[in-house]
Amino acid sequence: MNGMDRVRKVVYEFNFAGLGGDGPGGGLATMKMLRQIQRAPEKMVPLFKKNPEAFIMEVIRTQGGGGAGVGPWVVQKTRNHTLGTGKVLTEYAGNYANTIALHANFDPSVFGGPDRDQEYAMKFSPGRENADRMLNFVAELREIRKCPNVTGCEAAPRFCLGTFILNLRRNEKLQSALRLEDKGQASTAMMLFITRHQSK
Repeated sequence: MNGMDRVRKVVYEFNFAGLGGDGPGGGLATMKMLRQIQRAPEKMVPLFKKNPEAFIMEVIRTQGGGGAGVGPWVVQKTRNHTLGTGKVLTEYAGNYANTIALHANFDPSVFGGPDRDQEYAMKFSPGRENADRMLNFVAELREIRKCPNVTGCEAAPRFCLGTFILNLRRNEKLQSALRLEDKGQASTAMMLFITRHQSK
């Protein structure tokens, strides 16, 4: 691939990953956050206002937004994997494999609190410990944050190009929508939010 084609490809990937449309990326994450607030605004709006970043991260951890995972790829070698439940899964050489990052975000050994409780791992709880270990961005967010830019670093050699912009834009846009909601214009806030987001 020549240099200009590569630059175009990276710019496209960055915009799709960070802003997206109705697919993976910021658009999908935004929609999921607004729907979370709509389910129970009397409970969710105060949670958001208390800590917008924690709220955003918990929505993305529990509901997705950003890519679904990594793959597919062809398995090179037959291997067994033993899950925390004791169940053994076998990957067979020559088969296609894929990862679904969202499933890992409910691992009780990471998100289940001190008791490693599955129910707690499944619960919507902004500000939980280890929230920055979610895998929606292909690498753990705590490792990505060690990198100076989107080109990666030793801690996170390859991660979603939209990670930085996604995190910045969600906070800014949701704050704007919630200001309208405070004035009793919730449906207007939702439409304005979506319209502005899609036009950028």
